[in-house]
Amino acid sequence: MTDSSAPQAQDTSPTTAGDSGPQIPDDTGPAPSVTQSGTHPTVPSTTPSPISPFAATAEAPQPPDLAARLAAVNEIADADTRETTEANIRLVTQREIAAFIEQQRNAKAQAKAIIDQGGNIGTLPAKLLLAIDRPGRQALQNYVRAHGNPRSDAITYYRLKNLALDDPASFQAVDLGNHMAELDARDYSDLTKLQSEMGSGQMPADFPLQQIYKTQTDRLLQQLGLPAGSATAGNAAAGDTASGETAKAGHPDAQMVAQLRRDIDLALAAHKAVQGRPASAAEQQQILDQTVINHYLTRRQRMSAKASAMANTSAGVKGPR
Repeated sequence: MTDSSAPQAQDTSPTTAGDSGPQIPDDTGPAPSVTQSGTHPTVPSTTPSPISPFAATAEAPQPPDLAARLAAVNEIADADTRETTEANIRLVTQREIAAFIEQQRNAKAQAKAIIDQGGNIGTLPAKLLLAIDRPGRQALQNYVRAHGNPRSDAITYYRLKNLALDDPASFQAVDLGNHMAELDARDYSDLTKLQSEMGSGQMPADFPLQQIYKTQTDRLLQQLGLPAGSATAGNAAAGDTASGETAKAGHPDAQMVAQLRRDIDLALAAHKAVQGRPASAAEQQQILDQTVINHYLTRRQRMSAKASAMANTSAGVKGPR
């Protein structure tokens, strides 16, 4: 039986009671014009327009603060009432956070679509921009600076991909819109499609095989003393996918490991194209072993060439013209 002091379900919109949100002005004024060049719109200036002052200084929407709500529950003296209230607050807040994430995804997708059509920050409707949280606004600015065509950061991509394979529930809670400026169109589409399929309860047919691939790759990386983990589930659920010692981009071998994973994926894709089917677990292990050997041989050749060049420079020997 639920105690009468337990909170009732609230509106699941992102700006819930107790959580401050922006006051959206009704009159946003006309959007800056975009000139046309042929059939493709072009931004008048090559310099991205900064976020307008009211948007930059306005308080950005934030997800409900579960910790603050639970702190208030701790003040309840009666143990039974406190336990019931805490359970209800966790349930309500979980629903509100899910609604907040979904609202953010939709808003960022709309903003990204405008930029993809030749717009910039200045052409975004103020009402839309104010509905986006601070990480999303920064991601949009970085996306504009990359002219809507960013290069993928392999570390970010595989940190997210590994999280999906290790902990699908936590991956579904990640707002990929905050990473739009770190992933190229192919990688961004790959992750958003995977997240959408998971959300609909329809896992990709090859998902179990992908997990086997990852397990075998992780095991080999660990044998080589290289980082193999993904983000911790708790922080990933909050949108922070840079946690976990083995997942940090600052790890000295992080870039090399990410490139190695990319090479393995390319080799698996080539195998599928030739054979007309995905590689079996045994075949993936063979591809993995050969890719690692090639990777280290290439790395050793580069180091040897660099050492030889340095030696020649020190000896005053000129290379061939």
